[in-house]
Amino acid sequence: MKKNKSILLVLLVGILVLAVGIFTAVRISSGNRTQFYSNGYLLSADSTDSGVEVKQLQFTEGTAMKAKYPSSVEFRDIQGTTMTVPDETFVFYDGGSISALTDGSVMDLDEVSGGMVDFYYLKDRMVLSDNGGEFTIDNNNSTLAFKNFLWKISDNTWLVYGEGLNLFLADNSVKQISNGWLVVTYVEESIVKVTDGTDAWQTAATGGKIVLDNGIVLNLANKAIEGSDGSSIIAFDAIEIDPREGISVQSETASTWEPPTFNFTVVNGEAGEDGEAGEVGEAGAAGAAGAAGAARQVRMERPARAVRQVKQEVPERTAKAEPPEAPEVPGEAVEPQEPPEVPCRTSS
Repeated sequence: MKKNKSILLVLLVGILVLAVGIFTAVRISSGNRTQFYSNGYLLSADSTDSGVEVKQLQFTEGTAMKAKYPSSVEFRDIQGTTMTVPDETFVFYDGGSISALTDGSVMDLDEVSGGMVDFYYLKDRMVLSDNGGEFTIDNNNSTLAFKNFLWKISDNTWLVYGEGLNLFLADNSVKQISNGWLVVTYVEESIVKVTDGTDAWQTAATGGKIVLDNGIVLNLANKAIEGSDGSSIIAFDAIEIDPREGISVQSETASTWEPPTFNFTVVNGEAGEDGEAGEVGEAGAAGAAGAAGAARQVRMERPARAVRQVKQEVPERTAKAEPPEAPEVPGEAVEPQEPPEVPCRTSS
């Protein structure tokens, strides 16, 4: 009897452990599954024999994404194809807002140019909202705003945004960036891959740099932020991705972010005043005489007219009867005859 009880107890404990394990797995799986808040894309930049091929992996609003062991994220693109990307990847939403699939630190490059070296810790999926000229994020009921910034998500991957960016490559060529941002990835210690989402370049780090309009220089060879005079401000490695080392941003955008909306009020303008009458123009010069044309006979065709019969009414009048003409005798010509002479009688 005791043996049966022991077996039953072991079975109950096993079932309980299994149930707890299943519940825990479901909780973990649910915690790792989230969704994209708006339409957008992630970048894939692969090295090829001819250079770097960049692809935009597009998704739609509400698309689920799931963290995969050890450090990747899985989702379905707009064609329904399952895509897997490293979690060290930035997310670009329609409208310009930016997020990341992993934790990172943001440095205000305008503050750096003024001598400050603070950086802000952002949890994964927090969003910097593009608000037309600056990027903002809520932080403890206040708002942080950035115009020029660097966003580091790993020792080898970071994004720089600036109102004006110029990329200097190792071959001394210069690329002017129109969209305002660049993603930089160190493939090796001295090789970097740079993309603006449309084009991509792979180059030696030596001689490579990114220059912002505010004078800040990102030296790709030295891996450092420098001033316009070449002085070193801070090394990339010194930017810690740690809430204990920077200002930890307390934002709800990782779970409740909505794309910013812009309301425009259209106001009808007042009617403009009538313009003044223009001056009378000068008379034009007389035209040149035309050349004589070649003579040719032209037969003029009179257009046909419709003919209709009209019965004319002739008013009645008294007509004097004419004597009938003498009938002609065929074959003989009738000579006119002289009237006969009548003898005159003389009186005696």
